[in-house]
Amino acid sequence: MLPLAGIHLAMTQHEVTGVLEIARALGNSYRLASSDPGSGALYGRFIFDFCRTIVTVIAR
Repeated sequence: MLPLAGIHLAMTQHEVTGVLEIARALGNSYRLASSDPGSGALYGRFIFDFCRTIVTVIAR
């Protein structure tokens, strides 16, 4: 039973790491969008498409 618990914990840690990477990417994109007013729409569209793709993959 303990080996199965270890596998489950490893998968959970992997998922948390993935969420942190997504949050870091979104933060960097927001920082870039706020630094140049003209490119805000471009970064906003990129983030919208990115989030839509993530939700689609998770929903499957």
